[in-house]
Amino acid sequence: MGRPGITEDEPVTPASRLFLSQEMGQIINCAIGLQNPIDINAIKLEMAKSLMFKHPRFSSLLVLDPKGRQRWRKTQINLDDHIFVHHHYTTVTAPDTTATGNTESAEDTINDYLSYFISSPLSTEKPLWEVHVINDLNCLIWRVHHALGDGISLMSMLLECCRKYDDASQVPAMGVRRKGDDSGKKSRGRNWREKGLWAVLKSIWFTLIYVLEFVGRSLWVKDKKTVISGGAGVELWPRKLATAKFRLADMKTVKRAIPGVATPQEGLRLTGLAMVNLRKQPGLQEMSNLMNGDPKVRWGNKFGFVLLPVYYHKATVEDPLSFVKRAKAMIDRKKQSWEAYFSYAIGDFVMKCFGPKNVIISASARQEGLRLTGLAMVNLRKQPDYRELSNDRPEEAILEAYFSYAIGDFVMKCFWPKTINDVLFGVISSGLSRYLENRSAEAPQEGLRLTGLAMVNLRKQPGLQEMSNLMNGDPKVRWGNKFGFVLLPVYYHKATVEDPLSFVKRAKAMIDRKKQSWEAYFSYAIGDFVMKCFGPKVCTMANYRIVCNTTFVISNVIGPQEEITMAGNPVTYMRAAVSGLPHAILMHMVSYKGKADMQIQVAKDIIPDPEFLAECFEDALLQMKVAAEGNATKLQEEP
Repeated sequence: MGRPGITEDEPVTPASRLFLSQEMGQIINCAIGLQNPIDINAIKLEMAKSLMFKHPRFSSLLVLDPKGRQRWRKTQINLDDHIFVHHHYTTVTAPDTTATGNTESAEDTINDYLSYFISSPLSTEKPLWEVHVINDLNCLIWRVHHALGDGISLMSMLLECCRKYDDASQVPAMGVRRKGDDSGKKSRGRNWREKGLWAVLKSIWFTLIYVLEFVGRSLWVKDKKTVISGGAGVELWPRKLATAKFRLADMKTVKRAIPGVATPQEGLRLTGLAMVNLRKQPGLQEMSNLMNGDPKVRWGNKFGFVLLPVYYHKATVEDPLSFVKRAKAMIDRKKQSWEAYFSYAIGDFVMKCFGPKNVIISASARQEGLRLTGLAMVNLRKQPDYRELSNDRPEEAILEAYFSYAIGDFVMKCFWPKTINDVLFGVISSGLSRYLENRSAEAPQEGLRLTGLAMVNLRKQPGLQEMSNLMNGDPKVRWGNKFGFVLLPVYYHKATVEDPLSFVKRAKAMIDRKKQSWEAYFSYAIGDFVMKCFGPKVCTMANYRIVCNTTFVISNVIGPQEEITMAGNPVTYMRAAVSGLPHAILMHMVSYKGKADMQIQVAKDIIPDPEFLAECFEDALLQMKVAAEGNATKLQEEP
């Protein structure tokens, strides 16, 4: 039992112990660009008010107990010990961009700073994070040890220091699944229920294959040596960075061109349901009569249903007035019918003969497994009677046209593919193939496998509200690292010969198989078992061998898709780079405001030209986009 008034030290979790080891120690370096010169005092004030200042991990020292075990010890934070201001290029040798304003030179300088920080440890004399302000470049570099949390957790914490651009009182939302959303497990469960035993058997088979491969990678299985391969000790080599820039819209264009991706069919019907008043509007005089017991005036519900179909059409292509024309034609037909009266009579008959449980009214539309059901309660009190709808009142047509257009746009944005991981891996496969083709002394073997390593978050997204609960001691909310490893193979193919979209098709097939397995969960369970049974040294050695036996590491963190500010200063970009792994190439992508920047970190003695590698990735996506647009044009031209 602890002494009164003294907070006991907290033990370091197994995952955090892994990140604190010498072989696997990782520091996340996040560069945040700002539009205007940085106000240091405003930054300090914003951080002092944020949850980060109060968070137990961000306000604890790493200490050793008498038995040599690592623990977190609560301490007081002095912001001046964590925030450093760089007024001149005193730390890194870099060109002066203040006079020329050259964007490329400024970007190179930021990458030079990141390269320097990647090789610099964090002091254990204070909590394991710090912020570097580079005034000349309007840039902040936030450095935090991976032992404090995973990328998603730390991104949520960072955004807690920011505000929405159009509403300074609101904290920006993460572009990830919401609190309580366990869509991955639910989709897998739905897949099993819909496809039955075959889906279960495939999941078991894929899991078995991938787990055996995972174990093999920790022992002896390794990728073939290439000009981009790393190995033991490479984590200590000098580093160099370059940035590959993508547009999320381009990736989604490519995604839609891949077979098997569900897209709305032109003319897809979406049916709405309206409840229509079938009696005259009871005015104030009639209500007065009701209070006096007038038997001709009845109070309550008397309504019928009307089905209101709208149709999907690409809102960005269609003439906006065409939605109104279609809506008017539909409503004109509805005016000439007695649909509402008959639906009321049928409902009244069923109610009287069979009871209320059998009165079920449903309107739905199905298209290739896509179910969309609309329900609208339409107030027609301005009309004395359903049959007296007149042409001099266009509100109904305008309302219907608005919903028709809005639903089409909604389907375009929400039901068309949003996840772009298969496109990302297609781009990586094509880009690496281009680089190997140009830089290898001998042409690589067709189909050469290059294995990537990704860390997958295995818990619910800790949103800002959940972090607030954490501060209040909510036992259901856990902070830290809970992740599993997933092996992601890509293959060399001659990029100048291959159809650009074939790289994405292969990546999609691979990721679809991964989604049907429990590889990440089993890798976490195996790591947890080894840590508990054999200790951190054996666990670290096994993980280190997995990294050494693969070619690259990849991560993709979804940032806010709306413009945000930090201390009132608009944020222009967000980028991340992680240190401490023996790969010769590490790729970390962060999306923000419709764009995605991928930081390509290389061991410069192995890959001396990361800028060319970045160009390979960018050119690969552009070629895929051109091919996807060409395919879409051909489909539109076909009769």
